[in-house]
Amino acid sequence: MEIGVGATAGPVEAATSWGFWSRLPRLEDGRLVGAFVPFRDGFLTAGASRGGAEQVRCGTLVAGEACAFDVRPGRTAAAGAGAMVVASAPDGSDTATVGFLEAQRS
Repeated sequence: MEIGVGATAGPVEAATSWGFWSRLPRLEDGRLVGAFVPFRDGFLTAGASRGGAEQVRCGTLVAGEACAFDVRPGRTAAAGAGAMVVASAPDGSDTATVGFLEAQRS
């Protein structure tokens, strides 16, 4: 069974209170890739779950529009599966972890 809930770049792989993943975030060939469809406007960033590493902006979130990203993560790559992806409101008033990075699949 396949169910659609809005704009997408592929099947829904996971859902959060902020939106859903059409492609879960993962590290592939040294790049951070994924596709997130938000329910509201904001920003998508990635960084180490324990802090210390720089935050990498993955994209600007527009409600109902797919935010596909392919960025060079810098030091975030060193965090591997310990890194997380965070969605935040434009004014920073609301922030939520929406995913964790997966290692490259073989």
